[in-house]
Amino acid sequence: MNSILDVCCLAETSNGVVVDIREKLDSIHNQYAKLSSAGYRILGVAYKKTSTDKNFTREEENNMTLLGFISLFDPPKKDVGKTIANLRNLGVELKLITGDNELAAASLADQIGMETLLYLLVYKYAI
Repeated sequence: MNSILDVCCLAETSNGVVVDIREKLDSIHNQYAKLSSAGYRILGVAYKKTSTDKNFTREEENNMTLLGFISLFDPPKKDVGKTIANLRNLGVELKLITGDNELAAASLADQIGMETLLYLLVYKYAI
Protein backbone atom coordinates (compact mmCIF):
# COMPACT_ATOMS: atom_id res chain seq x y z
CA MET A 1 0.00 0.00 0.00
CA ASN A 2 2.85 2.35 0.73
CA SER A 3 3.93 2.15 -2.91
CA ILE A 4 0.75 3.79 -4.14
CA LEU A 5 0.61 6.26 -1.28
CA ASP A 6 4.16 7.35 -2.11
CA VAL A 7 3.05 8.56 -5.55
CA CYS A 8 -0.20 10.23 -4.44
CA CYS A 9 -0.58 13.76 -3.14
CA LEU A 10 -4.37 13.92 -3.44
CA ALA A 11 -7.31 11.67 -2.59
CA GLU A 12 -10.80 11.65 -4.08
CA THR A 13 -13.54 11.23 -1.50
CA SER A 14 -16.65 9.10 -1.98
CA ASN A 15 -18.61 12.20 -3.02
CA GLY A 16 -16.02 13.17 -5.66
CA VAL A 17 -14.26 15.95 -3.77
CA VAL A 18 -10.47 15.96 -4.24
CA VAL A 19 -8.51 16.75 -1.05
CA ASP A 20 -4.92 16.69 0.15
CA ILE A 21 -4.16 13.03 0.86
CA ARG A 22 -2.78 13.91 4.31
CA GLU A 23 -6.35 14.70 5.40
CA LYS A 24 -7.36 11.11 4.68
CA LEU A 25 -4.25 9.08 5.62
CA ASP A 26 -5.63 7.83 8.95
CA SER A 27 -8.87 6.73 7.28
CA ILE A 28 -6.96 5.11 4.39
CA HIS A 29 -4.64 3.18 6.72
CA ASN A 30 -7.54 2.10 8.95
CA GLN A 31 -9.61 0.81 6.03
CA TYR A 32 -6.56 -0.96 4.58
CA ALA A 33 -5.83 -2.65 7.93
CA LYS A 34 -9.48 -3.62 8.41
CA LEU A 35 -9.77 -5.24 4.98
CA SER A 36 -6.33 -6.89 5.12
CA SER A 37 -7.01 -8.33 8.58
CA ALA A 38 -10.19 -9.86 7.19
CA GLY A 39 -8.12 -11.69 4.58
CA TYR A 40 -8.65 -9.43 1.60
CA ARG A 41 -5.90 -8.63 -0.87
CA ILE A 42 -5.89 -4.90 -1.46
CA LEU A 43 -4.97 -3.00 -4.60
CA GLY A 44 -4.82 0.77 -4.53
CA VAL A 45 -6.25 2.67 -7.49
CA ALA A 46 -4.94 6.10 -8.44
CA TYR A 47 -5.15 8.35 -11.46
CA LYS A 48 -3.50 11.36 -13.00
CA LYS A 49 -4.79 13.51 -15.82
CA THR A 50 -2.31 13.40 -18.68
CA SER A 51 -2.10 13.89 -22.38
CA THR A 52 -2.98 11.07 -24.75
CA ASP A 53 -0.16 12.22 -27.05
CA LYS A 54 2.39 9.93 -25.39
CA ASN A 55 2.63 6.82 -23.24
CA PHE A 56 2.45 7.19 -19.47
CA THR A 57 5.85 6.21 -18.04
CA ARG A 58 7.06 5.19 -14.61
CA GLU A 59 8.77 8.58 -14.24
CA GLU A 60 5.34 10.21 -14.41
CA GLU A 61 4.01 8.19 -11.47
CA ASN A 62 3.86 11.15 -9.10
CA ASN A 63 1.35 13.77 -7.97
CA MET A 64 -1.43 11.24 -8.49
CA THR A 65 -4.90 11.11 -6.92
CA LEU A 66 -5.84 8.08 -4.83
CA LEU A 67 -9.29 6.92 -5.91
CA GLY A 68 -9.71 3.97 -3.56
CA PHE A 69 -9.16 0.25 -3.16
CA ILE A 70 -10.01 -2.87 -5.04
CA SER A 71 -10.40 -5.70 -2.53
CA LEU A 72 -10.10 -9.32 -3.59
CA PHE A 73 -10.94 -12.38 -1.52
CA ASP A 74 -9.75 -15.84 -2.41
CA PRO A 75 -10.86 -18.17 0.39
CA PRO A 76 -8.79 -21.24 1.17
CA LYS A 77 -10.02 -24.57 -0.15
CA LYS A 78 -12.56 -26.24 2.12
CA ASP A 79 -10.38 -29.19 3.21
CA VAL A 80 -7.03 -27.40 3.56
CA GLY A 81 -7.12 -27.66 7.37
CA LYS A 82 -7.41 -31.44 7.16
CA THR A 83 -4.57 -31.60 4.62
CA ILE A 84 -2.35 -29.48 6.88
CA ALA A 85 -3.14 -31.71 9.87
CA ASN A 86 -2.30 -34.83 7.82
CA LEU A 87 1.02 -33.33 6.72
CA ARG A 88 1.90 -32.39 10.31
CA ASN A 89 1.12 -35.95 11.41
CA LEU A 90 3.62 -37.13 8.79
CA GLY A 91 6.27 -34.83 10.29
CA VAL A 92 6.14 -32.18 7.56
CA GLU A 93 6.87 -28.68 8.81
CA LEU A 94 4.89 -26.12 6.87
CA LYS A 95 5.67 -22.47 6.19
CA LEU A 96 3.42 -19.90 4.57
CA ILE A 97 5.23 -17.80 1.99
CA THR A 98 3.18 -15.11 0.33
CA GLY A 99 3.39 -11.86 -1.54
CA ASP A 100 0.38 -10.54 0.38
CA ASN A 101 0.75 -7.97 3.13
CA GLU A 102 1.40 -9.13 6.66
CA LEU A 103 -2.17 -8.63 7.88
CA ALA A 104 -3.69 -10.65 5.01
CA ALA A 105 -1.04 -13.35 5.46
CA ALA A 106 -1.80 -13.60 9.19
CA SER A 107 -5.52 -13.86 8.41
CA LEU A 108 -4.88 -16.68 5.94
CA ALA A 109 -2.66 -18.50 8.45
CA ASP A 110 -5.43 -18.23 11.03
CA GLN A 111 -8.10 -19.43 8.55
CA ILE A 112 -6.15 -22.55 7.64
CA GLY A 113 -4.98 -23.36 11.17
CA MET A 114 -1.28 -22.66 10.81
CA GLU A 115 0.41 -21.94 14.09
CA THR A 116 3.53 -20.38 12.64
CA LEU A 117 3.89 -17.90 9.85
CA LEU A 118 6.85 -17.13 7.64
CA TYR A 119 6.13 -13.91 5.85
CA LEU A 120 7.90 -12.93 2.68
CA LEU A 121 6.94 -9.80 0.84
CA VAL A 122 7.56 -9.94 -2.87
CA TYR A 123 7.16 -6.74 -4.84
CA LYS A 124 5.81 -7.25 -8.32
CA TYR A 125 5.90 -4.43 -10.78
CA ALA A 126 3.99 -4.28 -14.01
CA ILE A 127 6.17 -3.58 -17.02
